[in-house]
Amino acid sequence: MTGGRTGSELPRPTAFVFGGGAASTAAQVGMLAAAEEAGLRPDLIVGTSAGALNGVLLADRPDSAVQRLTRVWTTCDRSTVIGDSRLRTVRNLLGGHHMFRNHRLARLFTEQVRARTFAELAVPFACVATDLDSGSAVVLRDGALVDALLATCAIPGVFPLVRMGRRHLADGGYVANVPVRQALDLGAASIVVFDGRPRIASRGAPRDVRDSIRAAFAATLNQQYDSDVAHARRHVPVLCPPGQAAEHVKGFDFSTVETMIVTARAAARDYFAGLGAFDASRSAG
Repeated sequence: MTGGRTGSELPRPTAFVFGGGAASTAAQVGMLAAAEEAGLRPDLIVGTSAGALNGVLLADRPDSAVQRLTRVWTTCDRSTVIGDSRLRTVRNLLGGHHMFRNHRLARLFTEQVRARTFAELAVPFACVATDLDSGSAVVLRDGALVDALLATCAIPGVFPLVRMGRRHLADGGYVANVPVRQALDLGAASIVVFDGRPRIASRGAPRDVRDSIRAAFAATLNQQYDSDVAHARRHVPVLCPPGQAAEHVKGFDFSTVETMIVTARAAARDYFAGLGAFDASRSAG
């Protein structure tokens, strides 16, 4: 495939969709690098949870996004997103409904994103949160960026919920972890999906309570993903580059980030090269 051929033949507008997945979303940086090498450029960007960080940095300064994201992820550790001591965590739990404050997340967003509002971004961007009262997905695409980013990352019980008007907003992963339906609703004529969640062939029997909860949630997200991508493919071409880890990645474990990015880039590069001239009448899985 010659450089740029796939990108030039995708119907426009093209949406880049970044799914949630905590530390595992670092793999999306490698996928994004390969997509750019293939000539793909977004006209619209939609992200959920940690994927919204990748999406907003791309929307903020598209020409340097891969370099900046690589630097962010490879220098990230638990203290980058969580600054509370054990004592402070206990105080948080006793005084509210969350384990950790979100001030470190807010600082990360403020330091890494030049724009302060959605309108200031170079590429149109939206992120998705969950309305806990109605159970519906809420697409945030105007106003203050940091508030919206905190909302899409507000894991219930872990970080504070974000109140906007009368709505109590939580992490968007519960209703739209990979927001392809939202990209369709926003007018996408083609979609490139960046999903960093690990692809695990068989989990086996759960080993303990945490493993049971994790496996159940993963099964829910897998079903959501399969259903939403299938729905999107009935309407527009959808590309889903590979590169996900083959084993579980703990939410705040950033020790394998560099390997994830390199591995994902190689896998996604082969995927795009194998497409050749993209046929807009089909979707590549």
